[in-house]
Amino acid sequence: MIIPPTLTSLDEIPVKSFKDLEGEYGQDVQKMCADHENLIKVILEEEEELIQEHRQHVDNSVDIVKKDMELLHAVDQPASDIEVYVR
Repeated sequence: MIIPPTLTSLDEIPVKSFKDLEGEYGQDVQKMCADHENLIKVILEEEEELIQEHRQHVDNSVDIVKKDMELLHAVDQPASDIEVYVR
């Protein structure tokens, strides 16, 4: 069973104000750009991980549906044993 990720409410995500950022970086544009690049890198990595997990979930779901279709196809055959299907 796949457990969906816990989502964080937007209200719970800390957001810095311009004044906070100005106090943290001052005139250090290089540091701000480096931190921004690192943040973008993290976001892209997490996005890729999420897509991969979703792809795996979809693949697993498709496999289950294929197996179910095989069972249905088998029970639809003439002289099939419904008892075998029910078990």
